[in-house]
Amino acid sequence: MAPRIEEHDVKLAGFQAVVRLDSEGEPGNVVEVLGGLRERLSEKLADIPDRSPSCRLVGYWRFVAHVTRVYLLGVEVETLERCEWDPGAGFVSWNLGPCSFAVFEREGVGPTPMYYRQIPKGYGFDTRLLGDFEVCSYKERAPDGGLPSFPEVANEVWIPVTKDE
Repeated sequence: MAPRIEEHDVKLAGFQAVVRLDSEGEPGNVVEVLGGLRERLSEKLADIPDRSPSCRLVGYWRFVAHVTRVYLLGVEVETLERCEWDPGAGFVSWNLGPCSFAVFEREGVGPTPMYYRQIPKGYGFDTRLLGDFEVCSYKERAPDGGLPSFPEVANEVWIPVTKDE
């Protein structure tokens, strides 16, 4: 399915951590780390001020090197003025600002397909953001009352793009 191009002024509040992917027979720590981030964000959700009415839960994979990533799991907020960082707990806020995205409907579960290869003509990958965004609604809570888990419920993948000149 072809993506749609959307503009979003992204502001996120949530938790981040370093993640190691599986590689060459060495197990990573993705399941453990992402589960911990989900649990911490579920516990703090009611205390995050100015949450967006969109109720978007956003997971952002920031590529670092080889099998190392920084993963941010957060919720969209209207403003960051009242969000206070807690570096010791890994709680951060991030103002990405206005950006364009190629928005793909996620099909199935499992690893994210290579959406980068499907960016529409006239657009290129926005190299300011080395990663992709998994996006879903958290209006529907998980059976345990916490936030939904990725990638089981990620219903969109946002790839940052810029218009070719």
